[in-house]
Amino acid sequence: MKRQAMILCCVGLCAAASMGETVIKSVDAQGPPAGKKWRLVWSDEFDGTAIDMQRWQNASPDGKWDYPGFQTRYAAENCALDGKGHLVLSLTRDADGTVRFNNGLQSRTFEQAFGYFETRVQFSTQPGWWTAVWLSGVPYGEGTDTFQSPQEFDIFEDFYKPKVKNDISHCYHATASLSTYKDQGDGKGIGGNDMLSRTNIARCSKGKVVTLERYGGWHTVALEWTPLEHIFYVDGQETLRQNYREVPITTVPQRIWISECLRTPKKLKKDGGHPPFYGFLEDATFPDQLVVDYVRVYEEDYGKKTAPAVTVTLDGKPEEWRQDQPMTFHVHADDRDGTVKKVYLFSSGYIRAEADVPAPAPASGGARLTSLFAKRGHSVDQTFTVTNLFEADNTIIAMAKDCDGLIGLSTPLQITVLTGREYTGTAYQGKPQTIPGRIVAGHYDEGGRGAAFQDNTDKGDPRASWRNTEIANSVESAIPVTARWVTYRVHVVKSGEYDVELFMNRPDYGRKGKDFSAIPDDVVQLEVDRVKVAEWSLPAAWDSGYGFRNPTLPMGKRRVKLTAGDHQLIVRFGRAKSPHTFFGGFMFTKKSGLPSEGV
Repeated sequence: MKRQAMILCCVGLCAAASMGETVIKSVDAQGPPAGKKWRLVWSDEFDGTAIDMQRWQNASPDGKWDYPGFQTRYAAENCALDGKGHLVLSLTRDADGTVRFNNGLQSRTFEQAFGYFETRVQFSTQPGWWTAVWLSGVPYGEGTDTFQSPQEFDIFEDFYKPKVKNDISHCYHATASLSTYKDQGDGKGIGGNDMLSRTNIARCSKGKVVTLERYGGWHTVALEWTPLEHIFYVDGQETLRQNYREVPITTVPQRIWISECLRTPKKLKKDGGHPPFYGFLEDATFPDQLVVDYVRVYEEDYGKKTAPAVTVTLDGKPEEWRQDQPMTFHVHADDRDGTVKKVYLFSSGYIRAEADVPAPAPASGGARLTSLFAKRGHSVDQTFTVTNLFEADNTIIAMAKDCDGLIGLSTPLQITVLTGREYTGTAYQGKPQTIPGRIVAGHYDEGGRGAAFQDNTDKGDPRASWRNTEIANSVESAIPVTARWVTYRVHVVKSGEYDVELFMNRPDYGRKGKDFSAIPDDVVQLEVDRVKVAEWSLPAAWDSGYGFRNPTLPMGKRRVKLTAGDHQLIVRFGRAKSPHTFFGGFMFTKKSGLPSEGV
């Protein structure tokens, strides 16, 4: 039963299982938690007979799923409304054995940072797949700066399977692109689980398995997301709480995903494979489905109260912001209708410093009488001198919390922390590449991260191996533009004007039918000896067709003047919003006609 925009006061009712495990009572509880005032800002009740495609877009309309021993087929009809007020994602099997699937939906344009996100569902039951309602970005792909890139909030996932217990999972994944580095999971050696102690950016995947009184029937699952905290709920009862000291936080708006999650086991059951956490498809009974009653998003209604206005500045000049030198930040917080209680300084999602604010001194005599009629207000100036910023890019945000619990955020401050090793790489295999000719992307300079390139995907990993696994699978291939910059030693044979043509790759996988209108262009810049000489824009909607890293397509020519001799090329990539984008190098040719425009 739906209760449109109704907010209930839900008291958490938990019972202890015989083994000391907390079991969540199954109660029909809908709406945000008590104690705050909320307003509904977005929802879908799934009424009618057709999905509202102004509200949603298909997650992967060209999706593929390889499962040895099974014929599989993407089926649009496996994500549909049932005409009874529900969305149904189903996994079915035809008479000829073909398994039909659908990857689900993403909110088309709606995205939000902070609020209360709630869904009411009936979970899937069969092994071989699982389902989820979650928050992340579109296109999907977590960057390592959680103040720049959307991360992943799994409001629920209904593994493990086959079901031995009535359990589901919550999880928050931050900088998950670092998961290939085995020492990144729990931060061993770089500060552990205390974010203030973290010395490097690292993968964070933290969640909880929640056991339910019953698995079947309707359940309400939700996330309350504030700037400093994540609180998960099942059936109106709090099940998991995370704060800024335990996980890196994100301020980036996220979209809503309703997904079928499909993987291929390393080894099949009949071949003696170890059961994956989602179970073997061979053990499934068809059909199976996730049924969604609604998705609702609320934001807190502060009434006339306002959060503190916060600004942050940094002393010194950019060339003085070095990792081996302390840096001093000045945070100003102004609360016009309350009292500032605490001030925080974050870098790229990680707490770097915090301070409690002493209570203002009480007024006395005539000043006390005057204050009774004066407007409330409180201004704070807090100085933080820190030595714990990260190598290279840092996005600085200061926050202030007031006596009403409202949190104000500063405008992000972008800074680059230098090590002194930047741009000191040497020519690949000791031989500069030649101009005129092709600059091979994979033949970037030797010297490693921080000297020959800076790459956000392995930033912070102390064991990144050289060349093939740093930012490319092959020295001949295109390299991913997760690199912030990369250098090439070159030799120019003859002075003169050259046409330089950029080559890029971005596979079309998972992009068909997507709306990229709100995503900014990616930018590629070329410098010669630290002087910018050319720039290209790459629209978010552009792709190069089938194939990762290859083919690389020309993106237009630019005219540059070069002098004979040895030079260093620096290629800079903007903060790419489109994952799976690859740089394929340049072609330099002697001047011939007018330069063409890029894409």
